[in-house]
Amino acid sequence: MQSRSVLKELQPIAWDINEIPNFISKVYCLKLPDQWKDIINHLIQINREKDFVPTRSLQAALLAGAPEIIDFNYYAFKNNTTYWLISDQNFHTIDVNNLVSLIRQWIYFEFPGKQAHAFAQRLNTNGIKWEVVDVRTLPESMLKRILPQLIVRELIRREYRDPQNGRLFQIVPPLNTRQAAEIVSWEPSRMPENPDFSAHSYKLTFSVGRMLGKSSLQLFVDLGLRRWVGEPLLTDTVNHLPWKINQSVYLARQSISWLSDLPQESTFIQLQLRKESKDFVRWENRIPEFLNRINSADQNKIPDIKELLVNPQKFQPDVLIVYDQRMGISHPVGSGVTANDRKDFFESLNNALYSIFNFSPSSKWIRQRTLRQQKLLTDSKQPINQKAVIEIWSNDADRWEELIKEEINDDQNKDKLQIVKREPHPITNLLDFDPEDPNQQLKNAIQYRIDTISKLFEKPKNRTGILIEMPNYNKMFVRTKDANRDPKSSVRYGLAITGRLTQFITPEYAEPKSYEERIKMAINDLLRRQMQWKRNTLYTGYKKTSLPKQLDLLAFWVINKRRKRGNLTIPLVGYAPSNDTQIKVCLPGENGNEWQYYSEALLKITQIQTNFDGEGIHEFFKQAIEELDIKNPALLLLDERNLRKYWPKLNNEELIFDDQNYKIYDDFLHHSELRIVKLRFSEEKPLSIPIASPTREVSKYQGLFAPENGPDNVFYSFQEKPVTAEKIKTGLRHRDAMHKHYWNSVTAEIILLNLKKGDNPAEWAFVVHSLRKSSEHIDSATRLPEPLYSLKCMEEYVIPEELL
Repeated sequence: MQSRSVLKELQPIAWDINEIPNFISKVYCLKLPDQWKDIINHLIQINREKDFVPTRSLQAALLAGAPEIIDFNYYAFKNNTTYWLISDQNFHTIDVNNLVSLIRQWIYFEFPGKQAHAFAQRLNTNGIKWEVVDVRTLPESMLKRILPQLIVRELIRREYRDPQNGRLFQIVPPLNTRQAAEIVSWEPSRMPENPDFSAHSYKLTFSVGRMLGKSSLQLFVDLGLRRWVGEPLLTDTVNHLPWKINQSVYLARQSISWLSDLPQESTFIQLQLRKESKDFVRWENRIPEFLNRINSADQNKIPDIKELLVNPQKFQPDVLIVYDQRMGISHPVGSGVTANDRKDFFESLNNALYSIFNFSPSSKWIRQRTLRQQKLLTDSKQPINQKAVIEIWSNDADRWEELIKEEINDDQNKDKLQIVKREPHPITNLLDFDPEDPNQQLKNAIQYRIDTISKLFEKPKNRTGILIEMPNYNKMFVRTKDANRDPKSSVRYGLAITGRLTQFITPEYAEPKSYEERIKMAINDLLRRQMQWKRNTLYTGYKKTSLPKQLDLLAFWVINKRRKRGNLTIPLVGYAPSNDTQIKVCLPGENGNEWQYYSEALLKITQIQTNFDGEGIHEFFKQAIEELDIKNPALLLLDERNLRKYWPKLNNEELIFDDQNYKIYDDFLHHSELRIVKLRFSEEKPLSIPIASPTREVSKYQGLFAPENGPDNVFYSFQEKPVTAEKIKTGLRHRDAMHKHYWNSVTAEIILLNLKKGDNPAEWAFVVHSLRKSSEHIDSATRLPEPLYSLKCMEEYVIPEELL
């Protein structure tokens, strides 16, 4: 009998959109007049400072003046696209003369000069006509952008309220067309014991997608928190804004729309602050100046930047700065929401969405049975027969040494592993350059540190790994200029060039929580994953199943780093064969593909600076599969988000359905023994798969689930709660303990493809679920299953981005 803590079912926070109601089916659409396009493109030619249309600035201006605009086509100035602007049908008095005036003001802003002003005066209303369009006739890609905006606006009009505090919501206009529709509860909630600095709101984001095998679209809703800054961000000595990061500021609107002359009390204006230096912070896109030009009442509410940063709470609740954990201040309200918060909001939203739109909740997910692994025929802790060296660079080296000996069973393996203790080396100090001095380049400082390491250390005779004590400088300096002085990437890369693998540990004085656990995890990661000195068999077979006794595991991954000075694109293939306990990696070489064991591949990848295109990546994967000459049953793991840019056939819309089985239409994957798994995750925004809600009050949930009504090849995996996450009581909600940080498992969607006759999809899905915790060097399941996880970790050893 299962304990009460084991959930047998979950409810995806998703609804089937079987039909779009008539009252949200119409929108106003506007095509970009050819005259306007010609004038603005001509302005680009006469203004040498601009070589493209500043569309983001234009969108920000339009949304500030008219938040009823729900879609803005960035490509309208380049291509003959269908529509440029789309507006909510409920605002039926849009004035085209106001629109012309607004565009003129924007031109004055972006293209100063008499000639530009003369061109602006040539704008007129000829050919401008808002068309009424039924959204059900639009392409699905456009409908997915528009429909969430229409739904949230209708919810606001129907006065949907936060089910826990009874607060209304306000709309947050998106900054780009890829964002989901967002609403936040307003006015903010506060902690009774700390009301001045604890302002926060619930945040709901709505997106629309289509799950595999579904005939209708689905509405996905994500729940989170928006924490608002209350403490001073600017003092006489420090500016706590993150360095060169756009920081959102929400301005509660109490005026009328510039275009429609209708009230907009339920819509924010989203402004952005940008810190260029300690003493210089500006408004991105100069929206306050723009609002002043069009004589908007909203402009009068925008405070002086310095006053806002010195005393943010003075301007609440009308002006709210979004809290960012990269700021140099803490927030008394913890991050995240509980599983029971999700349950409350699902029930509340379900009532509203059904009564208003007649949307039905998607079918529940049913827990799958747990499979029992076969025991290993050999001792998994027996080391691989090779000598290795672990160096310890720490002031706590004796303690680290004891933990290493415990892990490797020192009596049995003392002749196989040499431990060398040292104090922290000076090469781990901060990079030596003044971040305030533009004449000292970060690139030069990184290159100097790497060159120094190369001169100090010779190639080791045996496989060598180093455990390095180093503060978390990125966290310490929280995206200030000094964060650029973090030496970690240059130290890792420099030591890798000399043939040494590394693992960094934050010292106890800087992060006392779970210190010993962190050391053990680092030791295991270095010994098992990186050095592969200890056995780590990923698949051992399962009892009483149709699964094969032996299974080869494969994975495709693309490392992609893009900088202004150059791009780095490296395709990788991971291979964990049934008869080996080490992962092999295929890398691009000068004379074709190169296969190396993982520990050697980590060192080899430091030398690779390729830039493959989509066709080259596809050919690389194809050749790797041909070289393997697969004879055993095999499972290939693919992360859709990582690969979709280079491999469009991975998208659900491109899959083929043949003989009751979904397949990827690629000949080189149609192997008699090869099954394929495509993975998607709920952390991708906007959501492409739903998050889940428990069907009763719980403190946590994990396991493998499947949709109650199919399809048969789709499953959902939830991680175990890590030991470092805070423990919470069953039934607890965020409002009950606002100071706590809450952890929720990421939903991993498992789509099984190219299955063979006689395969049990649930058994193969459980293999993937288990591979999320198949490595003994981690305390909880990783987001990616092995060997995908190991391939992603190779990104740490590529050339630092600053040197591209």
